[in-house]
Amino acid sequence: MLMIDPKYEGFYGSIGRVGKGSVQTVFYHLFGFPIFPQDTFWVIGSTLTSFGDLKIMELKRSVPSIVTGYLRGWATSGSLWTSAVGIFCVLVVKTPAFDGDPMPFGRTVIGPVLLAIGALAAIAAVVIWALTRRAPSADELARRAVFQALIGTSCDPAMLKDPWSRRDDLKRAMTSLAEGFGLGREFDGWPQIVQRQDIGLPPQYLKMALTVARLERSAPAKTTDVGLLPQLEEVIWQRLNAVDPSVRNARPDGA
Repeated sequence: MLMIDPKYEGFYGSIGRVGKGSVQTVFYHLFGFPIFPQDTFWVIGSTLTSFGDLKIMELKRSVPSIVTGYLRGWATSGSLWTSAVGIFCVLVVKTPAFDGDPMPFGRTVIGPVLLAIGALAAIAAVVIWALTRRAPSADELARRAVFQALIGTSCDPAMLKDPWSRRDDLKRAMTSLAEGFGLGREFDGWPQIVQRQDIGLPPQYLKMALTVARLERSAPAKTTDVGLLPQLEEVIWQRLNAVDPSVRNARPDGA
């Protein structure tokens, strides 16, 4: 279980939401302002309630989540704190602190200025939130449904931290299937197999290949050409859709 002290730590930078899950980064914070990022997680549940109710899985550190955390956190907290201080300055008792005080609190322009700055910061926060809440496309959600069925999470497999065990389990299953097709038992021969147009591959093999291709981005094998993985993923996805058109309409749990 992840131990977090809400007084000093919090989840920021929620991106890539699928259903109730999203990528988030834990930051040390000061009065709500994110200061220093720690680790990134796939978080299922609301961080507005008890942290003990969350389901989390550690991911590779996500730069987009960290940047989003800083932008949203500073704009939102800046707006709240500036507005709060501005309201205090406007509503504070309007009497001099001492006889002859030339600049009593209630007669300065500090309050209205801070309220104006707070309003601008609030507008900036709304814009930042709107620009950083990109929802996954229908095509991406369909792929996430495939990943969830095979590895138990709708998180992007490319973000998993050290997923070599899951990757190799799928490769072993693919090797067994390939042997049944009479295509040999080469452990890392799947990239060549999925590109062969002279053989028909079942949907299950293609689904495993798609997931392995994504996992290879996080934990590439020695023989993997990482630069070819995006093209390979598209080839697999098109073949999968050709043999099983229903896969386009699949969705992960809660999406």
